[in-house]
Amino acid sequence: MNTTATIIDQTKKWIARVVIGCNFCPFASRELKRNSIHYQVELSGDLAGCVQSFMNECIRLDKDEMIETTLLIFPNAFQSFDDYLDLLALAERELRKAGYEGIYQVASFIHYIVLLIPWKMMPLIIRIVPSIPCFIC
Repeated sequence: MNTTATIIDQTKKWIARVVIGCNFCPFASRELKRNSIHYQVELSGDLAGCVQSFMNECIRLDKDEMIETTLLIFPNAFQSFDDYLDLLALAERELRKAGYEGIYQVASFIHYIVLLIPWKMMPLIIRIVPSIPCFIC
């Protein structure tokens, strides 16, 4: 089983090689260089626990002005894409209930990595919202 550090390292390499390398998001390189991306691994496979991770990351973004984007990684959950879509829907609903609508936006990469980004960044990052298979590089 992968450790949290290994999972984060693999994700950073994927961001550098695929997201930046294929220019899916022209602003990702800047944030990577600024070290303003927070990587959070949620090891739980429990839907409620994963949704709570979203809320925890909102609180982290509220408190830490140095973080521009959170990448929330679920290595042990959502083998079914439909289950992953359920997570996204629940996370969006919880963001609204907590008063974060218009403040943070959930943006899906692939079925186990989700971005939580400040709404002010959306005009810049909107290009990354569609999931694009990695093999097109």
